[in-house]
Amino acid sequence: MRIAITTDIHYHPPWRDRIEAFAEHLAARQPDALIIAGDIGEPLDLFHECLALFKPVAPQRAALAGNHDVWQRGAAHTSLELWEELLEEAASLHGYAWLDRTNVVFGGLGVCGTIAWYDYSGKQPGINLSDDEYERLKPMISNDGRYVNWPWTDRQMAARVGESFLERLMALQEDPAISEIIIVSHVPLFDGCQRYSGDPNREIANAYYANLSLGRRVLEAPKVRSVFSGHVHVERAVTVTRNGSTPLEVYTNPSDYGRPAALMVDTDTWAVSILRGPEPFMPNGNDDALV
Repeated sequence: MRIAITTDIHYHPPWRDRIEAFAEHLAARQPDALIIAGDIGEPLDLFHECLALFKPVAPQRAALAGNHDVWQRGAAHTSLELWEELLEEAASLHGYAWLDRTNVVFGGLGVCGTIAWYDYSGKQPGINLSDDEYERLKPMISNDGRYVNWPWTDRQMAARVGESFLERLMALQEDPAISEIIIVSHVPLFDGCQRYSGDPNREIANAYYANLSLGRRVLEAPKVRSVFSGHVHVERAVTVTRNGSTPLEVYTNPSDYGRPAALMVDTDTWAVSILRGPEPFMPNGNDDALV
């Protein structure tokens, strides 16, 4: 089957026409399934609009949350309300399975998803900051520190979603009817997928761009064939070696503000290609670490 995996649509009026054109372009490829892996639209009304727009793309659809989707900046809904109920309700209304709480199965293929909140395990070696210091510094580096107002620290949230995800992953691993597993996350799970890898001026932000702790646990599930993530807005392809098993192929989607993209996966051949939208439109120099 052919699965389209997109992320970081950031549905917003300044680039609505470009996103609509991308959705039509994606639908023309006639994928069997569509997965939208976070940063769909914010506030909630734009989250709804984006899901409705992409509904015609494929007959089978799934979605999960990104960090922007749980922002609360003047809207009526708190981050806790969005995470605990409102985003999932919106997905269900538009016919999407909610991958943050349920698996999807296509024959012998299982799909397991998670927002994979960052726990600072992706922090850059050589930067001498404690995890507590990363927590305190976050509002100066990422707007998550200003607009996410649930009651948990980053490490607490990462542990909560990680436990739920691993339970669902192990259920697929132990199911004899499942032969292969795809993982879809918003935040990347493996080293080399951070956004600013190799940029010495911005390496401090890498702490907020990965959950490597969860990636290490994924390696314990040999049925996992590929991992697809978003959040970083850049294209990455990493091969992760595993003891006693075939290497794991890991990808990030390069979708960016006003520049949507999708990874097209053919599960018969496991070929992965990138489908890009219209030419870039980047108003005001937007940057995911800052907005």
